[in-house]
Formats: sequence, structure tokens, C-alpha cells
Amino acid sequence: MEEFQVLLLLLYMVIKNIIISWQNKNQVLILILTFYCISMLAENILERENGVIFFSIFINFFALKNLYESEKE
Repeated sequence: MEEFQVLLLLLYMVIKNIIISWQNKNQVLILILTFYCISMLAENILERENGVIFFSIFINFFALKNLYESEKE
């Protein structure tokens, strides 16, 4: 994939998670996504192995939490 397509996919994922977490009032996920977006302005944290692991764990955990809470309603 080209870099532009990867960037669009990343932005789509971040924006979609922010919208869903806003609807479910999940402030922790909004703060984590904001932190990662601000960190990505200064350096590419996803190139390092630790950055990818923490990013994927936090995003998947809170996304599943949002999915569980939306199905519960």
C-alpha cells in the first residue's frame, strides 16, 4: 500500500474510534487517542515495536469495551 492510503486508514480508524467513544462517553479512550495523535506529530511511535504493541492493546481493549457497552443497551 502506498503511504497515503495507510495514512487515510489510520485517520479513519482514529476518527471512528473517537466518534464511538464520544457516544459511549468513554473518556479514557478519547484521552489515549488524543495522546497518540499528539505523540505522532513529534515522532513516529508506530515504527518502534513497543509503540505498536501499546497502541494496539489500548485501542483494541477500549474498542471492545465500547462494543460491549453498545450491545448492552
